[in-house]
Amino acid sequence: MAQSGYKTFLAHCKRYELEGLVYHYGLPLDLAQLKKVPVAELRHSILEFVHEQAQQWLADLTLNDLQMLQLLLEDGAVDVGEIPQALMIEDLGLVDFSSDDEEDDDYFVMTLHSDIRERVEPLLDAVIARKQQAHEPVIEDALRGILNVAGRMLDNEVMEILCRLLPEHDSSITLDDIRSFMAHSMILRHAAGYITENNQTMLYSQLIPPENWEMEIRDTAPWPFDDINEILAHGTYPYFTPTRPCEKAFYQLLRDMGGYDHEEALCDLTYYYTEFQNAGKSVINIAKAIVEDLNLDSTADLEAALHVIMDFNNNIPKFILRGNSSSCIRDIQMAADGLHIPHISFSGYDSMAGAAERESASGPAPIGSFPLPIFPMKRVGRNDPCPCGSGKKYKNCCGMEN
Repeated sequence: MAQSGYKTFLAHCKRYELEGLVYHYGLPLDLAQLKKVPVAELRHSILEFVHEQAQQWLADLTLNDLQMLQLLLEDGAVDVGEIPQALMIEDLGLVDFSSDDEEDDDYFVMTLHSDIRERVEPLLDAVIARKQQAHEPVIEDALRGILNVAGRMLDNEVMEILCRLLPEHDSSITLDDIRSFMAHSMILRHAAGYITENNQTMLYSQLIPPENWEMEIRDTAPWPFDDINEILAHGTYPYFTPTRPCEKAFYQLLRDMGGYDHEEALCDLTYYYTEFQNAGKSVINIAKAIVEDLNLDSTADLEAALHVIMDFNNNIPKFILRGNSSSCIRDIQMAADGLHIPHISFSGYDSMAGAAERESASGPAPIGSFPLPIFPMKRVGRNDPCPCGSGKKYKNCCGMEN
C-alpha cells in the first residue's frame, strides 16, 4: 500500500486550512499577521514543526488520538468503519486514506504518512506514560463531559469546575496537573469557538455541529452538576456511559427490543443523545426513527417504547438549558411560581411489558401528555424565534409541523 508524506498533504491544503493547522498545532506565529505570510512559507513552517517538534505536538494530542497512533503503528492500517468518532489526527492530516478494494467503493483504510511514522514510533510509548502519570486521561474525560453536558462554556468556568471537583474525586490529581493540561492540550484549541471581549475562550462540545454554534443557550440557568462521576460518564470516549435512570432505560430498550449488543447500544445512545440536542431537529421524527429500528410485537410494546424514548428526551441534559434537563427546568419554574405538577416517570424501566402496565396515582398517562420539551413557555408567535433553538422563525421551523 502506497504511503504519501506529510509534505504532499500540505501541498493540497488551501490557505484557510493551513491557518487552521497553525492554530491547532499552536505554532509560534503571530496570528494577527498570519494573513500576510505567504502560503509557501506557511507550508514550510508547519512541515518543519511537525518533523522537528514531534515530542511537543504528541504531548498536546488526546490520549484517544495517541492510542489510535499506537494501533496504526502496530497494524499498519485501520478500517475506517471501525473508527467510532472523528479524531484530531484526521483533522491535522497526519493520516492518509486509501482503498484497495475494487469491489467495495465504501471500504477505506487509514494509514500513517511514512514520515510521520518515523518520527512518532520512537516517542509514542513514553509520551503516553507521561500523560497517564499526570492524570490527563481523567482530566480529558472531565473536560469533554462538561462540554457534552453544557454544550458550550467559557474556559475559566470549565477550569473552576475541574479544579473544584477533580481533586475531591481523586486526591492524587493536583491543581497544577489541571492547569498544565489546560495550558497545553490540543483539545482546548480543538473545542475553541471564539474569543470574547474579555479575552476568554468559548469552548464547544464536539457534539454541536458548527452550524449550531450560535444556538440560543439559557446561560442564566444554574450549572446542575456537582457529581463528577456523571460528568466523567458523559465524557468517556467514544461512547457515553449511561448513568441517569432515563439513559439506562433507553440503553436497555435498545438491547431488549432492538437486539443490539452492548457496544451497538452505547453507540446509538450517544447518537440519539446528540440528535435530541441539536437545534432544528424534529423530536417526533427522531422518535419515529428509533421505533423503526425496534422489534415491537404489540401496541403495548409501542406505548412502552415511546414512554422510554420521551423520558429519555425529557431528562437528559440539554445544551439549550446549559446542562439542565427539560424536566429540571420545568420543576424549577413551577416551584418559583408556587405550582406543583405531579411528575410521571417511566425511567424505572425493567421490561417492556412492565413499563406498559405501569400507572401513576391518577391512572395511565397517555402518550400525548408528554409535551416535548416539557418545560412551560409563553405562547410563541409566528414570527418569534423558534423555541427549539434553531435560530429560525417559528413559522419557518417547528411551526410548519404544528
